[in-house]
Parts: sequence; structure tokens; C-alpha cells
Amino acid sequence: VGLLMMMASEVSEAVNLVLTQRLLQDCKFTVMEGLYALAPPSAACLFSAAAILEWPAMARQGHLEVLTQRPEMFAAAAALGLAVNFCNMLLVQVTSSLFCKILNTVRGICLIYVGVLFYGEEMTFTEFSGYFVALLGFVAYNYVHFFPNEGTRLESLADRLCCRSTALVNIEKPADSEPGSKL
Repeated sequence: VGLLMMMASEVSEAVNLVLTQRLLQDCKFTVMEGLYALAPPSAACLFSAAAILEWPAMARQGHLEVLTQRPEMFAAAAALGLAVNFCNMLLVQVTSSLFCKILNTVRGICLIYVGVLFYGEEMTFTEFSGYFVALLGFVAYNYVHFFPNEGTRLESLADRLCCRSTALVNIEKPADSEPGSKL
């Protein structure tokens, strides 16, 4: 169940970013117009989910009083959320949804490393290796993006290496076998 929820979250975020890019770049909306168009449906979805999934437990445990005890904290959280959404939409407008998704992934990985380095959280070698490979992919993506000629050179090198291994496999086949013929 957890894996399916994570996959649904990732797909939803990707669709959200692509549609936001379409709105900001293809339809030529400004960031403020994009927020004006997207904020009400987003707020309605979040409000509905919170009302169904969170509010009953909050009411049973008496946690709704926290809203009235610290309204300035909730106002600050709302303002920061608006600022994050504004910056996120600005980033999508200036770059692309793919870059924004990759940057969000790197941000999450860096947050995990900060937790390990400064807060004593534990990480297995397999987890460390996976995060390292993801960061390496981010560095490689940016390298190829900023130096397209080097990217083309690396791609042709990979093609040559793949063609060599394919050529070796073709040499080992019997000479009388043709493509599509049954042996």
C-alpha cells in the first residue's frame, strides 16, 4: 500500500508540474495568473482531504484548540507555503518541469544527508549508494545540459561501446542463419 501511495504521489507531482509548465509557458500565463488559476482547486482538494482524514482525529484528541492558541504560527506557515508555491511556479516558468522535478529530488536527498550528518539519523550502505547514484545522475544531467557538445561526445562513445558488443554477438552467430529464419 505504501509503495502504491508513493508511486501515485510521484505521478501526481509529475502531472502537476507538466500541466503547470503548459499553463505558464505555452499559454503564456504570468506566475500570478497561474497561482490565481491553480490555488482555488488546490485549496479545495487539500481542504476536503484534511476534513475527511485529519479533522476527526484532531477533534477527538482536542488538538483543534492549537489553531486558536497560535494563530500567528499558522499564518506564517500559510505565507511560507504561498512563497514556496510562487518560487516553484517561477522556476517552472523559467526552466522546465523536468528540471523542477529533478531539483525536488535532489532537495529531498540533500535533506536526508543533512539528517544523517547533523541529527544522527541512520542510513544503510544500500540507501547511501542509491542516493549517491541519484545525485550523480543529477550532476550528469546538468553537465550534459550545460555542455551539449560533451553530451554528444559521450553519447557517441556509448554508441560505439554498445555497437562493439553487438558486433561481437553477431560474429558468434552461425553464418547460415538469417534474420527472421527459424533454426
